[in-house]
Amino acid sequence: MCEADKLFIAKNGEIVFRSVCDGGDKWNDVILKESEVLFYLDKAVILQEEFTLRDYFKVINLYYKFQLLDSYFTDFLKEYNSCPKQKCKDDYIKYLELRRIVEYSPEYKFYMSDSLMFEENMIVHTSETVDTYIDFHGVDKNDNGVAIEFGSLKRILDCEIKLAETKIIINQNDIKEYPIIYKGPDDISLFEFIKYIIWELSFCGSPIERDKKFEEITKVENNDRTSNI
Repeated sequence: MCEADKLFIAKNGEIVFRSVCDGGDKWNDVILKESEVLFYLDKAVILQEEFTLRDYFKVINLYYKFQLLDSYFTDFLKEYNSCPKQKCKDDYIKYLELRRIVEYSPEYKFYMSDSLMFEENMIVHTSETVDTYIDFHGVDKNDNGVAIEFGSLKRILDCEIKLAETKIIINQNDIKEYPIIYKGPDDISLFEFIKYIIWELSFCGSPIERDKKFEEITKVENNDRTSNI
């Protein structure tokens, strides 16, 4: 991976803009200041090895302006500050994964043989819809995706965050082979990194709202098990 003109995010929370100087022979690393960090939101990010969710909150604490991007940061920073300083990790979660998902949904039209355009029945690709989004989830020891929106930070705070390659999904119902040429970005930008992690963590609301919803769901599931005995 070429690191030039990208942001290196360190485990201590600092964001470093890395560029090439002297004709490509040397790196020029500049630690971003609080006053300028929002000017780099479109830059792609690289994470230091073993960067964790705890380190993510160090970034948010160090660069206060990021807290303006989502109203739930205040609540989750309170939960983060109340967590133990280490060993906040469930054994069944191997790591956390942030990746771009691209979903293609090709659209087809069926033409009868009596059409003026075709001499035989044909299925023709006419257009497609494309949906792109960022997904943040856990990965278990069997490499299966794990939802994290109902879990407290105490269960995942010390899990490593990995930036995965773009995943392309084709919703075509096996009608025919459809070649996909994806021309969008593969990297995760600083804005996407900051915004979509907190978006997933706050999917059920604040930590208090999240715990309440989890308690309600657990209660319903227990009642269903009891009624089936």
